[in-house]
Amino acid sequence: MSDFSVSIVTYKNEIEELKKLIYNIALNNSSFKLYIIDNSPTDDLSRIRTLKNVIYIHNPSNPGFGSAHNVAIKKAIKDGSKYHFIVN
Repeated sequence: MSDFSVSIVTYKNEIEELKKLIYNIALNNSSFKLYIIDNSPTDDLSRIRTLKNVIYIHNPSNPGFGSAHNVAIKKAIKDGSKYHFIVN
């Protein structure tokens, strides 16, 4: 179980930008999960799943911002997160 979870929906984002985000979240918090819902047509960001605390979900059908966050929220609830933050 993590203290909290975070989700971010991506679409053709740069992996270095995501690494900065993960670093900033992890800087003061060691017990979290970050759900990355990638709505891009390709899974170029999939290599980010090797980073600690990152759950990568590729969703090339691109159901939209809200639907993609709902996927993460459902997984966070299942994983036992007490708090969940949506990052835009």
